[in-house]
Amino acid sequence: MQDCTRYQYRMLFVLNSFHMNRPRLTYLLLVALLFFTIASCSSDRPGAVIEGHVSGFTDADSVNVSLFYFFGMSGHGKEVMRDTLRDGCFRFIIDSVPDILSKYDIMLNRNLAGRSFEPLSLGTIIYLEPGAHVRIEIDSIYAQTAVVHSRVTDQKLQQQFIRKMPMEALRQNEKIFVERSAIAYGDTKGLTKAERDSLSRRLKALDAHQRQNSDEIIFP
Repeated sequence: MQDCTRYQYRMLFVLNSFHMNRPRLTYLLLVALLFFTIASCSSDRPGAVIEGHVSGFTDADSVNVSLFYFFGMSGHGKEVMRDTLRDGCFRFIIDSVPDILSKYDIMLNRNLAGRSFEPLSLGTIIYLEPGAHVRIEIDSIYAQTAVVHSRVTDQKLQQQFIRKMPMEALRQNEKIFVERSAIAYGDTKGLTKAERDSLSRRLKALDAHQRQNSDEIIFP
């Protein structure tokens, strides 16, 4: 940032020599200086690193880790990065993080041939600030209850909130989500009507179980 400031001073000195007789040229050079300042100084904003380990999977499982960025308070997330688990590890390097607190989400998923991916977990909420270095420990499919190591204050508060929730009910909710996703995203083309009806009844049972389980989480 200091180099950027020194450059501005040198440019202003040059502009001053043109100012008396070349006002139009001075204006154009000022515009150029403005764009240069935005481009060079904004790149000084530090990014962030997210790395973690997921137990319970092998490389043969071909499990992806997707990073979603949430825009404002709308709750709409967009996948911005994806990594594949190797020896259970993943890593994201974010070049630039806004000065305001940013919310991200990490989800496990698996590619399906010729179709979209199959979700394998609920999300791990991640809060980032410029320069943050986050380490995550995920036990198999239980991403929602992952252990997150971070210096970001809101992340510490999020971890405290998770730890005060009924852990068994939270994990049961994650199991239901994974089984429901497997049925919803599964290939049913070769199934008989009886088999499809059986899956439909199972989905309804899972939905009822999830509603009951959610009540236990909210009203323990």
